[in-house]
Amino acid sequence: MQFVEMQDADRCVGGAGTYIVKDYETSRKIFERKRKAILASGAQTVATSCPACMIQLKNGLRGSVSVKHIAELLNEAQE
Repeated sequence: MQFVEMQDADRCVGGAGTYIVKDYETSRKIFERKRKAILASGAQTVATSCPACMIQLKNGLRGSVSVKHIAELLNEAQE
C-alpha cells in the first residue's frame, strides 16, 4: 500500500451530514471538484473516517475507485 495525497485533500466532498439532501445540486458541484482530484491522483482507493463522506464518495465515484474507512485499511495492513 502506498499513500498518495491528492490535491485539495482537505476540501469537503459535499455530503456534510444532511447537506446532500437539503441542497443536492450544490452538493454535487462540490463533489465534482473532489472527484477530479481523486481521479487525477491515480489512487485505486480513497479513505475517509466520515460516514457522510463515504456515502458521497461511493455514490459519486460509482465503483471507479474503491472507498474505504481508515479502519478497514489499517485492518488490511495487519493481515
